[in-house]
Amino acid sequence: MNQRFQKLSVSGRTLASYAPAYAALGLSLIEAVGSGWTEFVADALDRAETLGQKALSLDPASTVAYRLLAQVDVMRGRFDLALSQVDRALEINPSDAESYATHGSILVWAGRAVESLPWLEGALRFDRTDARASLFLGMAYYLLDRYGEAVEPVDRALVGNLGRNTQLLGRPILAATYAQLNSPADAERERTLVMRMSPFLDAERFASQFGTQAARDHMLEGLKKAGFR
Repeated sequence: MNQRFQKLSVSGRTLASYAPAYAALGLSLIEAVGSGWTEFVADALDRAETLGQKALSLDPASTVAYRLLAQVDVMRGRFDLALSQVDRALEINPSDAESYATHGSILVWAGRAVESLPWLEGALRFDRTDARASLFLGMAYYLLDRYGEAVEPVDRALVGNLGRNTQLLGRPILAATYAQLNSPADAERERTLVMRMSPFLDAERFASQFGTQAARDHMLEGLKKAGFR
């Protein structure tokens, strides 16, 4: 290898090493949006998208960058685009548990709960401790009226990940699930925990995140039954 080529190769590796940092910064913006920490949602998503594209320009094989872009598309309600982004990550690494979980979570948000199950179950086969996969598996079970099966994976996710975003997703789902199971005391306990974290959580806004009217109506029914307004 001549000296000039070696220098370019080292430089390329150095640039690529910055890709995870750009992607991680973008994911922190996604967390801020999901946790309600910013009032400038559109600006945060634009910035996250820019960071994801920058990460890919440095390392075209960055699976985390593709997952970041998928999350941006989900938050914009572009579920098909989100699936195409995560599919690119799976082409790069077909055994990536995080990409499996992300694919499954997108299908849940899109209101395609039945299709999500193989992906979420597959993610948990790769990594039984994956809180994201557990959370969305419970959400899928809820949407499929499998309330008795929904509690355990959501509980496991909440214990395994104390992040605010996970809690603000999981606790309302758990409250709605308990309400559908006619367990009002459990539903009220979860609702109280949610309201301590987010006093102005709006049931209709929460339900509006799903991609089909049937999923939105189903989620809203459980949230209202649990006492959310």
